[in-house]
Amino acid sequence: MSAFTRVVHLYFLRLVAALAVFALLKVVFRFGVDWRFRGKPPYPLDLPRPGRAPLLNKPERCFLSISSDDWGRWADSVPIFPDIAFASSHEELQTAPAGFWYRLATSETREDLENLGSLLERLNADVTYEKRVVLTPHWIVGGPDFEAMRKLSRPLAVACHGRDGGRQDRCGYIELLLHDSAGGLSRPPYSRGDLRDLYRKLYMNELWHPEYHGRSHFSVSRWLRELNIAGSKAEACFNHSLVCGSSEIALRSEFDWFDEHQHLLEWIQGGLHSFRAFWGYRPRVLSSPHNTWTPWLADAARYAGFIGTSLGDVQKVYRMDGGLVITNRPRFDAFYPGFDCEKSVNEIIKTLNSTKFANIMWHAQNAMRSTYSLEEYEKHLSCFERLIGKVRAMLPGLAIVTESELHQIRVRGWSAEVWNSSIVYRNYQRTSVDVYAADPTAFGTVESWHGKDLVMEELQGKATKTGPNSALHTGDTIRLYPDSIIRVRVSESRATIPSS
Repeated sequence: MSAFTRVVHLYFLRLVAALAVFALLKVVFRFGVDWRFRGKPPYPLDLPRPGRAPLLNKPERCFLSISSDDWGRWADSVPIFPDIAFASSHEELQTAPAGFWYRLATSETREDLENLGSLLERLNADVTYEKRVVLTPHWIVGGPDFEAMRKLSRPLAVACHGRDGGRQDRCGYIELLLHDSAGGLSRPPYSRGDLRDLYRKLYMNELWHPEYHGRSHFSVSRWLRELNIAGSKAEACFNHSLVCGSSEIALRSEFDWFDEHQHLLEWIQGGLHSFRAFWGYRPRVLSSPHNTWTPWLADAARYAGFIGTSLGDVQKVYRMDGGLVITNRPRFDAFYPGFDCEKSVNEIIKTLNSTKFANIMWHAQNAMRSTYSLEEYEKHLSCFERLIGKVRAMLPGLAIVTESELHQIRVRGWSAEVWNSSIVYRNYQRTSVDVYAADPTAFGTVESWHGKDLVMEELQGKATKTGPNSALHTGDTIRLYPDSIIRVRVSESRATIPSS
């Protein structure tokens, strides 16, 4: 063999070796190995890269989350009417085309919330924990303070970015926020009263687990510019304490009107501060108003601490966007024109049978009566009840979970969810998993469990504490066996709902 041939042969062998190493690394990363977790239990809020789907403990196992946008809002890109009488007598304020459901857009009342709570309690009677219905309402934490804004001189300043938002010489937008006011729904034309006690009650009873939707649900700067146009549609709506633009899409959307990335991040962080101050924890899932999505928003959401986000209409997209879990939501809105309840229920069952995961979009409007007849309102809720009854009957391996739990289980097969006085862990993998007993401050709560004795309630299956000490404390390791659900809480506290 000549020297040239030997050199070529040597380089060929090196090339083959390099390609083999590259292929090995590709396989490792495709399977989602996260080397931070090697040799120690994973932390509840750390999500590895999604790669190969986790091996579930049962072949028939599937997961459903019910995502519900638009709670807490009194403003949008179209006027939010207090009731059908108001909408009918103010046709001049409409911006949506005839026949479009936005013409009936409304907000929740105390009766709506009480009826929804009663429905969920009835659906959850005498069922196992994993079959309990739980909603994930995406919350709008603020909106305009019309009374305060009427006192400002015109034209309104429109530089509502970042820290300038608090200066009226630069920004003519004044807002009410969830954590320190009863919001716009307590004022005319809505006059709903203070609904915050009912919001909290549904969370305390573990009937819903709120996540983040936004701070206004419309483009503030575009709205201010339209308000500065004399005789505009925006001005006409403003005179009735409503928000609207020149068309149904003119003010879309909340996260699209920023010129600098830092301004977008500061706006989101301000909303998250209000959310955490009211609900007592940090949200982990974002649903962008009007399902808009941009690379800027992906970066800001990841930096703000979200683990996932949910977008629009079809359950076909599941990917990572810069470390953020992205999934779409099939629409399940009985108020939507042409909606076929039975067909939609069957499509969701088909999705659950084929993909094992479904995150459906059930807007808050489904649970609101103010712009519908009693017959229509009851039809909307009965369709939801039919969905729950049929998926339970047709899918014996079904688990109904929060949206955060769905994202976690889809990536790694187990989840941790904070509630008012406890943390619930689930493991649906074929194998056991060791996790840290988390302190709730990791979820953004104020109260710490550090130094307190904890108790572990087995809601389903089995779990054990590993280690020499008999008492359970934060930082200890918990072994979750396959198909197990447990609740961890401080020994002297107790959750407000039964375990099954």
